[in-house]
Parts: sequence; C-alpha cells; structure tokens
Amino acid sequence: MQGIRPFIGELPSGSVIAFSPGDILVSNIRPYLKKIWHADSKGGASPDVLVLRPNRKVVLPEFLFYSLRRADFFEFIMKDVKGIKMPRGKKQHILRYSVLVPNPSIQQSIVAQVKELEQEIRTRESKLHELSEKRSRIISDFLA
Repeated sequence: MQGIRPFIGELPSGSVIAFSPGDILVSNIRPYLKKIWHADSKGGASPDVLVLRPNRKVVLPEFLFYSLRRADFFEFIMKDVKGIKMPRGKKQHILRYSVLVPNPSIQQSIVAQVKELEQEIRTRESKLHELSEKRSRIISDFLA
C-alpha cells in the first residue's frame, strides 16, 4: 500500500504510535484525502495518524473498517478541523462518530459480501489492465 514502508534506523522516543494487525489507521492531516488503512501487520505510525483499536468483543475489525471507509465518516471529520492549509481532524470529535453495529452474524455476512465484491473488482481491474496492454501492442504493431 502506498504510504507504508519499512523503516531502517532508530526512532526518537515518543514519536511513534504502535499498531497491530486489525487496527484501523486514519490520517489526521487533510482528512478530505480519505486515507484509511486496515492494518495487516505490526508497525509504528506517525503522530499524524490515529490508530483505532476495535473492541473485538463488540465489532469485527473488518466491519468497522468498512463502516469508516465511507464518505460520511470523512465528512464528519471535516466538520470540526483546525487549520486551513493543512486541516487536521480533532481526535475527540472523531471519536464521537457513531457506527451502527449489528449482531456478529450480520457483521460477518456484510464483511463476506464486501470481500467477495472487492475480489471481483481486483479480477476485473486485472482484466482491464491486460486489455489495455493488448490494445497498446496492437496499436504499436499497426503503426510500426
């Protein structure tokens, strides 16, 4: 994923926020860019990233991620920001965002459906890429 890279070196103490698989990371700077990631590994984030750790007894991390990935969440953040050039969401405001949390079986069903659709999107994007390359080769061969 863009924006995620291995770090080599020593970190200044207190400048990194640890995250774990299942956590949800939300960029706090320029929230209108809608940067959000469902962590699949351990790591550390800059203080400009909010690390949300779902209570797994209440909500599936994937379900919460899909709930927060929506435009409504980022519009909510933008209602209370500080700064103009580089607006920053206010943590206390962001934490007031409410998510409807259905029972676990419904959460699982929704997650399964979304994952299935995401796989279909990846498959079609791959096919589109192949067709685009094929078109380029045909045009190049024809014009050569």
